Amino acid sequence: MLAKKGVWGMKPALSLVPNPELIFGIVAPIGVDLDMVTEQLIAKLREMEYATNELRLTKLMRELPIRQPICDTPYVQSYKDRISFANEARKRYGDDALAALAISAVRAYRAQIHETEPVESGTPEDAGETPEERPVPGRAYVIRQLKRPEEVALLRSVYGRQFIQISAFSPERSRIKRIESQERSSRGGLVSEVDAHNIAFEIVSQDAKENLDDHGQRVRDAFPLGDVFIDASTSKACSLSLDRFVKLLFGSNEIGPTRDEYGMYMAKSASLRSLDLSRQVGAAVFRSSGEIITMGCNEVPKAGGGTYWSGDDRDQRDIVDGSDPNERRKTEVLVDVIDRLKRSGFLSEEIAQEGDAYQITKKLLENRNPESVSESKVMDLLEFGRIIHAEMSALTDAARKGLSVQNATLYCTTFPCHMCAKHIVASGIARVVYLEPYPKSFAAELHGDSIQVEDNSSPEKIVFEPFVGIAPFRYRDLFEKGKRKYSGGLAQRWNRGERRPMVDVFFPAYFIAETQVAAEFDRLLQVDETKSLSDDQEALSTEPQPETGA
Repeated sequence: MLAKKGVWGMKPALSLVPNPELIFGIVAPIGVDLDMVTEQLIAKLREMEYATNELRLTKLMRELPIRQPICDTPYVQSYKDRISFANEARKRYGDDALAALAISAVRAYRAQIHETEPVESGTPEDAGETPEERPVPGRAYVIRQLKRPEEVALLRSVYGRQFIQISAFSPERSRIKRIESQERSSRGGLVSEVDAHNIAFEIVSQDAKENLDDHGQRVRDAFPLGDVFIDASTSKACSLSLDRFVKLLFGSNEIGPTRDEYGMYMAKSASLRSLDLSRQVGAAVFRSSGEIITMGCNEVPKAGGGTYWSGDDRDQRDIVDGSDPNERRKTEVLVDVIDRLKRSGFLSEEIAQEGDAYQITKKLLENRNPESVSESKVMDLLEFGRIIHAEMSALTDAARKGLSVQNATLYCTTFPCHMCAKHIVASGIARVVYLEPYPKSFAAELHGDSIQVEDNSSPEKIVFEPFVGIAPFRYRDLFEKGKRKYSGGLAQRWNRGERRPMVDVFFPAYFIAETQVAAEFDRLLQVDETKSLSDDQEALSTEPQPETGA
């Protein structure tokens, strides 16, 4: 573990752990064939001589002290029961609770491995004091599956780059069709195709984002956080995606980035120069040959063309001015509506007595309930912002420079809004690849005659499709290589005997964080069990006692 000489020869230096533990977290919307994804991932890891343990959170969570039934059939009802159970767990123990449960399970597996088969950890003897704190080299843990960004955040904070999120994609129509089939099969065919379709559509919407439950599913938010996005629409596509990713992860020097991976990496790079108060979005436009045409980010435009940069003499961006005019204008629109309703006598006396229109509006916006005014479509208005959107920035830059974007591909870190969509259609862009969904966009609804989302059946329409490949987050980790030739000039070939993950671990200190997370989770469970016991005793004491004769 320790090198003979350290920096400047003054002290020993830590050397790389050759086969560090890896933790994979799978995120996928309902309807994706997770059995297929998991089995193929395990098979690919086995080829790299990595053993695996699969952790199914829906099984692990049943050990929690939550008295809530989970039926096994029918299919969708079983899924709803599991969603409800998981939501209750998050409500009691925190929105990252199931990730903490997974961490505890990893520790339990590790202890079991050390007790049943002596393992050389490859680390100093004091790396861990107990079996669950001693890493197992060449071991991967596959967590199936994560549903919220808080779960992803906890696993990344504990394991760092050793945690790898795999986001598995399949078109919505395919997922709905698969759920319909599962539902009809689980009911013995005693449900009509129409009813099965409606049931499937409802659960797909619930799985994506439960707006009415603060602790509900947030797959739509967790999915874009992936290290790799794989195509799980078919077994063949899934196998190809995973095979390429695992080879890259284990150091293959024969694989370079695809045009889509390079394009999305450039779009992400462009986003990082934005100082927008809401979010950073980037776009990059490429010719089909892979040549870059232009890039853009969401930023305030300036006279003469383009947008402001840090260091400009007259920087007039929103961050300098100190406020977002779009938020101010949205509030003014709402105040105007409330004022007109009040003066017309359409407000109840109770609400009217809250004050003037501005005071009433302020009170309404303080309520963050999903059904409140603060979450209404009025607050989704985009028209009053000073910033130019990333896609528009890229397209106007191309126009200013006289560069054609006809039949080009636009890469964007977020699904284009409806305002950008019409400019994309008019510009002649042939294909749009996005990383993060944007559910507030009306692009497909307003321009369904010109664009198709997750579909390429109409060659005359522009294709809007989700990104598949290595995410910008892992791009440099997997594609930044050293020298690939020997002194004589011959290419170095990827050797099976020298394969190791492209994850640098010098000392497995993550077990310290694991211990803290597990201890806190155990404490929360004990508090909950104590409360449940107390509630049971109180319920028994208040039950009417049967009368006894004299």
